[in-house]
Amino acid sequence: MCACCDVTVDGVWWRLSQIGPVDPRGVFDALGAPEATRRPRFNIGEIRGTTLRIDPNNVKISKAAFAGALHYLRAHRHDEAHPCIIGPDQGPQGHEGLAPSSRALNGGISCISFVLPILAVVGIVGLSGPQPASAWVLRCSSVPAPCDP
Repeated sequence: MCACCDVTVDGVWWRLSQIGPVDPRGVFDALGAPEATRRPRFNIGEIRGTTLRIDPNNVKISKAAFAGALHYLRAHRHDEAHPCIIGPDQGPQGHEGLAPSSRALNGGISCISFVLPILAVVGIVGLSGPQPASAWVLRCSSVPAPCDP
């Protein structure tokens, strides 16, 4: 991970509980999420230290998973002109990609379908979709640090 990604997520972490319902349209489809787990909207529940809870799904997501998703997009130079196609999160644990890299930093629990819409709501990433859904970096902190894959 790099300082830019960590500082950017640190800057919005405690404000996340105030953003209200998040609408992840398109992201669930692109990730191949089972129909039973798709929800039109979700809320950010309790934030405790470096973990937050998604309601009503009761999914816990680490702060590192957010920084990891941002780092992946930034390290692979995904901007609006070169967006990252959001692929299925069904590969093996060591598989490279946006969804698996975030999942690996969340104790093996799939979370990208929550992470990306949240980062989009706070203006850190851009999203388009649903076919194909894609993501890109809108902003990162001004910390001058390299961001290598």
